[in-house]
Amino acid sequence: MLKSSIAFYTIIISSLLLCAGSGTQQVFESEESPENGAAYFTLNEISPFTEPGSSAGPWVELINPTDTTVSLDGWSILFLSGWEIQLETLSQECPPGGIIVITTGSAIDLSNIDEAVLIIDGGSMARLNSDGDGCVLIGPQGAVDAISWGHNPPRQYNELPSGAPLVPLRGFYTEGSSIHNPGDVLIRRQVSLIAGQTDVVGSGHWDYRPRSAESPGEPNPPPPPVRYSPSDGAEIASDFNLYVAGFDWTTHTTFQLSRDPGFASIEMETTVEGDSLLLDSIEPGAWFWRVRGYEDYPGKPGPWSAPHNFLRESFDIDALIAESENKAGGVKASGGGSSSGAVLTASYVISTDQKCQRKDSDMLCLDGCAMSGSCQWCGEHPNDLSCKHGGMYCTRCSVAMMASAGGFSLSQDRITYYMFEEAGTSSTAATSTGHLNDPYGDLGHNVGTWSADCPLIVSWIYGQPKSASTEVFYHEKIFYDDSPAMDSIVEFVMDGRTILRHCSYHTTLLTGAGIVEINGVQKNYILVYDTAPPGNIKWLSLESTKALFNEFTFPPVTGQIIRGDEPEFSMDSDSDGLTDFDETRRFHTDPNDDDTDGDGITDRNDILGYMFDLYGAYVPRERDIDGDGKPKELDPDNDDPSDLSMNDGCEDSDRDGLYNMFERETDCFFAGDDLDLINPDCYMGYIKIEVIQDIDIPIEGFTMFDNSVEMILIENAPLDSTEYVHTHTWSRLLDADDREPVHQFAADGSSTLRGNAMVILEMDPNTGVYTITTDVDTVNEDFTWSNVFPSAGATAPGWNPTVFFFANSEYGNPSYELGEPIESNGGLLLLGEMEMFGEMGFQNPFSSSLTIKWEIWLSPPVN
Repeated sequence: MLKSSIAFYTIIISSLLLCAGSGTQQVFESEESPENGAAYFTLNEISPFTEPGSSAGPWVELINPTDTTVSLDGWSILFLSGWEIQLETLSQECPPGGIIVITTGSAIDLSNIDEAVLIIDGGSMARLNSDGDGCVLIGPQGAVDAISWGHNPPRQYNELPSGAPLVPLRGFYTEGSSIHNPGDVLIRRQVSLIAGQTDVVGSGHWDYRPRSAESPGEPNPPPPPVRYSPSDGAEIASDFNLYVAGFDWTTHTTFQLSRDPGFASIEMETTVEGDSLLLDSIEPGAWFWRVRGYEDYPGKPGPWSAPHNFLRESFDIDALIAESENKAGGVKASGGGSSSGAVLTASYVISTDQKCQRKDSDMLCLDGCAMSGSCQWCGEHPNDLSCKHGGMYCTRCSVAMMASAGGFSLSQDRITYYMFEEAGTSSTAATSTGHLNDPYGDLGHNVGTWSADCPLIVSWIYGQPKSASTEVFYHEKIFYDDSPAMDSIVEFVMDGRTILRHCSYHTTLLTGAGIVEINGVQKNYILVYDTAPPGNIKWLSLESTKALFNEFTFPPVTGQIIRGDEPEFSMDSDSDGLTDFDETRRFHTDPNDDDTDGDGITDRNDILGYMFDLYGAYVPRERDIDGDGKPKELDPDNDDPSDLSMNDGCEDSDRDGLYNMFERETDCFFAGDDLDLINPDCYMGYIKIEVIQDIDIPIEGFTMFDNSVEMILIENAPLDSTEYVHTHTWSRLLDADDREPVHQFAADGSSTLRGNAMVILEMDPNTGVYTITTDVDTVNEDFTWSNVFPSAGATAPGWNPTVFFFANSEYGNPSYELGEPIESNGGLLLLGEMEMFGEMGFQNPFSSSLTIKWEIWLSPPVN
């Protein structure tokens, strides 16, 4: 049997950081994607949402998209909620293009699955965390694929980022709804890895689909749109857009229109770039329409969607209004007619700015936006739904349009921040994210709006309590009083108050009302501003869409809109790429200082450092990694709670916020490497002493002392100073096989002691030999530990780890000749070592050794 391994190839990603304050192009190398022709699997379909009462457990489908047979040896699947299955014990192989279905609990219906499909019994397991979980596929060389879903998966799998969790494209959640339906499946869109597609990891390539669309054991078909506009049965009396949402796997869309549902005769077929088609000259009557996308335009067309229908009225209300205004000398009036016999008896329209749902400011998104590109984390997103914010902002966008009707400019991001953070526990959105009082989650990336929050937001822009706005369901009499529904709508519109209009997935804004008499029969129309695409404004009959759009949020009956963006929302006083609003409200940095913590890294790059890795992948980390109560942008030494080790700017030599292991940098999120490299921009030099012990004492459990590293950082002062006290750090590093018991220090090498050291460096002008004389300006007891003889129950006298090199003692001379220096990077480098047992005058009956090595680097003098 062939045993395979995962091969990787290196790709070059050019990431242009376009946000203010960056201004540099960074080129990264990545090893995240499988090599063409290599042997590997990918996740393909997951069924985590079992139906209540069902005994069938979740199932997972893998696919081998390569032209190579892949062995299961070394492969496993891990769910973030804890369940894991090892595939390596199965000793099976999967042929090129093969599919593996891993079942749990009761078997799913596999009657239609091809015999060539490999079915694996994964045993039984508890239900997954359907509100928030993830799946990681792990190969012989580590994680290769991952997907997370829902809200706040219980833990991160940091080896492989999966981006922001996948949630359904559902911008509005009605009362009692959840982010998924029972039986929903997660299906990966088809991707051609062999053809060179490399960005395959993460939620951007997955979709929610209903149980009826599951396809275990079969290749996944392209997903259909998740929402169609206009809704079926809509009666439209103006120009409008045909539009599909959730069709972002295709760059082009073909629209077909027919007079019959079977599309026997095609009246119109048009392909557009995007997902919207403007109909501004269509004939009246009943129409049917459908769409399809392309896996690789113009080739590989996907299947046609199901047919949808609408009715185009024989008149245009906008034309009737214009005719009325002309008759009245520019003043709106009743009496407009048309050749169809329709007469406009009344119309009321509120001037409103149509907007598209999107991230519409420079607020930083910490929740899954890309580092660069059109959907970047630190800038506005395009006027379409290609970005995840665009798919979920419909309610916030409608509220922004509502504010414009009141004469204010209020961004969707500002509304979102209020809803997800500022409103606190009074907001369902704020409490559901679990991120109150920190900047994660407060831009609602990939998360819709709950119906319970709509009155809260609307009342907020009016400056009134939540109870002032009313959330109601459609009824012939909306307010259950004596007024018909249309009369209630007209009353609000006449008073200049727009109304939010919701269905189970979407929110639009009602900004006008019109009454038309046709052959003596009155018909009611509403003017609807949709949130995508640009210009999608239409007149609909009120009754034709009530079955779908059956929920409304009415604003307060008194008062006026008072809410617009604060001035600091669009200001960046210190030009660091952070808006003043972000600095004062979210990150609590100084808007007038681009480096609030003084570590040499700008506030924005400090934040970027815990959002992305060197390759530009979204890998969020803990903002306060050392637990000292200060996030990185406010912590000069992010990985040390005492702030006495290397500050972040000295570790991150190019000050871009990212750890580049291939350059002369150490990691601001790992204290253990702080002394590995010294940034010459921060220090005049350093003295690094390594104590290496190899003590062979035949007494069980005895440890005299352990390997250690001692460092003196020579800061910006004369190298021969006898008065300057330099930073001194001593670390005890235990060997992996260190004998037990050793109780004095933790075995992870994290225990450190710090003090101060005075340094004198002198050179003999006759010989060129350097001499170092040092002294420790710290109480000796602070640097002392006991040596344990557990078998004898005794403790030896304390040893000071600095006595051998840095201080006067009976064992060591405080002055040592270091030899002649060599040139290094324009400075001087002194290297050497000494066997201390002989220096100390000890006899060595146990063939032991105690070696001290020194590495002293003196940088060029400061000009």
